[in-house]
Amino acid sequence: MFNEIASQDGQAFQPELCGINGIVVYMEEGWQRPRNDSYTLPLTNERRPNIRPMCLPIEAGRATIFGGGTLYSYDGEMVTELGFMWPPEINFIGGNTEGDVTALGTYLVYSCWSWTDAAGQIHRSGPSNIAEITLTGSNQTIATRHKTLSLSLKDSIERYPQATNIQLEVYRTLNNETTFYRVFGADRPPYRVQDTPLNDPTVPYVDVLDGVSDVELALRDSGPYQFSPGTTVLEIPLPQTPPPMSVLATWQNRIWGVSAVDPAVIYYSDEIGPDLGAQGSAAYAGPVFGSDQFFRIGEVGQITAMMPMNNAMIIFTATSIYGMVAQDAGGGLLTLRVEVLHGGTGCIEPRSLVLAPPGIFFQSAKGYYILDRGRQLDYASAGAEIEDDVRLGGNVRAALLLKDRHLITLVVNGEAEDDGEGGVTTHPRLLHYNYFYRRWTTSNIVPTSTDARLSELVDGISWGGRGDEDAQVLLAQGALLVERRVGDSLAYTDRTSTGDVGIPIDLRTSWFHAAGILGYQRIKSIVIQGAKPNNNSQYNVDLDYVRSGDYDSPETETGLTVTSISPARARVRPSIQKCSAIRVRIYEDAGVTSLENLSLSGLVFEVGLKKGPGRIPRRRL
Repeated sequence: MFNEIASQDGQAFQPELCGINGIVVYMEEGWQRPRNDSYTLPLTNERRPNIRPMCLPIEAGRATIFGGGTLYSYDGEMVTELGFMWPPEINFIGGNTEGDVTALGTYLVYSCWSWTDAAGQIHRSGPSNIAEITLTGSNQTIATRHKTLSLSLKDSIERYPQATNIQLEVYRTLNNETTFYRVFGADRPPYRVQDTPLNDPTVPYVDVLDGVSDVELALRDSGPYQFSPGTTVLEIPLPQTPPPMSVLATWQNRIWGVSAVDPAVIYYSDEIGPDLGAQGSAAYAGPVFGSDQFFRIGEVGQITAMMPMNNAMIIFTATSIYGMVAQDAGGGLLTLRVEVLHGGTGCIEPRSLVLAPPGIFFQSAKGYYILDRGRQLDYASAGAEIEDDVRLGGNVRAALLLKDRHLITLVVNGEAEDDGEGGVTTHPRLLHYNYFYRRWTTSNIVPTSTDARLSELVDGISWGGRGDEDAQVLLAQGALLVERRVGDSLAYTDRTSTGDVGIPIDLRTSWFHAAGILGYQRIKSIVIQGAKPNNNSQYNVDLDYVRSGDYDSPETETGLTVTSISPARARVRPSIQKCSAIRVRIYEDAGVTSLENLSLSGLVFEVGLKKGPGRIPRRRL
C-alpha cells in the first residue's frame, strides 16, 4: 500500500520500518486482577517465564526510556515517542531571482527534524533525500518544499503546547562542494536563527527559501550528516525510527534492547553524549539508533533479561546465561562476541534482577540465584533460605538495591488463599538480604485493602529522593506505599501517618483540540471508563475551556461529581460545548483503602458529529 504512494516528483516513499505483522500482545499478567470478572482467578501465585517485559523503564542520558512497540522517552514533563516516525521529504526544488546565492551554481540540499525536550536533549531525525539544483539565469535563491511530520507526541501545536517547536533544519553545500552547512529560512538578509522553519502538522508541506551567500554560509555550523570522505554517500550510522523492543538495558553509555519481533536480534544505540557543533557549541543529544546498529545473537530462544556486569553484558534466557563483550569497530558500530556461561539455568522474571557488589541476583525456574563477579552460580548463598517464600510467591515482582544499608529487597506475595467469593487474598511481604552479613530476613506488609487482590504487590523501586537515605517504594494493585523513616511508628503509609489511607487519584489531561489549534468544535460529552467493573468510588470532575485563545485564564466548570462508576463507565456533559480546547481533571477525595480506589482505563470525547443521512454513521461516533 505504501509503495503506491508517490511524492510530487514521482518518487515513491515509505514510512520507516513500515510493515504488517501479527503479534500476540499480552495486556494482563497472570498475577494481576483481570478487568473482566468473568475470568477465573488463579488460586496460586503463578511462576512462569515473563517472556515479553515490554514496559520496564531504564534511565539513559537525561530521560527515562520505556520499551514496547514504540520506544517512549520521559523528560520530566511529558512522555513522547523516542526519535521521529519518519524524516522529512524534499519533493520540490527550484529557484528565483531574490537572494545572494551564486548564480549558475550547483548545490545539494537535505533537511531533518530537530526537537529539544524539557531536559535539554536535542533529538534529530535521519536526513531527508538529498536534492540537487543548478541555478539558471538570474536566479539567486534556492526554494525547497518539505513534507511535514503529521504524527508526533512532540508536536507543540496540537499535542504538547508547552513544548518547544519541532524545527525543520535545512543544510546546503557551497557551489560545487560536498560539505553541508546550516541554512535558516530567508531569501534576503538578515538570516536569523528565529527564521528557522517549523513543522506544522495541519498542512501537507513547508516551503523554505534560501538566499544565503556562500561566503556567509561557510561561517555556519556544519550539518550533522556529511558525506564519507571521497564519496557521495552519507556517513553511517544514520538515525532510524527506533524498532520495537521487549528488553532494555544500558551499557557502555548506550541503550540496548531485544527485538520484539525477532528474539535473536539485539539493537544498540549510538553513544549518548554531547552534540558538538562546528563552532564549539555543545548540547546533550538524545539517544539515536542507527540503521546498522544491531547484532544477531543466534537461535538462543527468547531473551528475558539483560544486565551489565564488570566488562560484559550478561544475557539471560529462561534456561541459559550468556556473556557478551564489545569492541569499537568505528563509525558508531561495535564488534560483539557472545559465549555461553551456563546452560540449564536462566532468568524467568526480569523484575527479579538486581546488580549488587556480590554479583547479579535473579530468579530462575529453580529458585533465586546469584551470578557472582567470577561468573559462577550460587544458590546456597542467594536462595536456599527463602526457597519456600519464592515458591509460594510465584514470580518476584521487584528487586531493590538499598546501598546505604547493604541490603537487597525482593518484593513478593505470600501464599494465596480462596476468599470464598471466587477470588484470592494474599499476604504481601518483603525478603531482605544483607549481602554484608549474608543473612535473610522477612517482613510482612499489612494488607491495604479487604477487596480481593488489591493488596497484592506488583512492583517496587529504590527511591533516593530523600537525599540522605534510600527508601523502598512499593506498588500494590490498590495502593502506593512509601517506606517511612527510621523511628516512625508505621513502616509504610499511603499518604499520611494515620495508617490505611488511600492515595486519591488526581489526573489532569493536556489541552484537547477537537478542531485544530484555532478551530471550534462541539464537545457533546466525555465518557470516563473505569478499569474494574465493581468499582464504587466517588470522584469529581473539573473542566477548563478555551474559547478566545487565552490559555492562561481559561473558563472553568467545577463540582461535577460521579457517585458510582458501576457499571465501569460514566458520561459527563460539559455546560460549554462549543470551544477551541478543553481540559479535564479527574480527582478523588481521600478514602480508606478498604474501598477500592478509582482506576482509569480510558477517556473518550464525543465530538459534535451527528447521525443521519449524509452524515457520519453511528458506528463511527
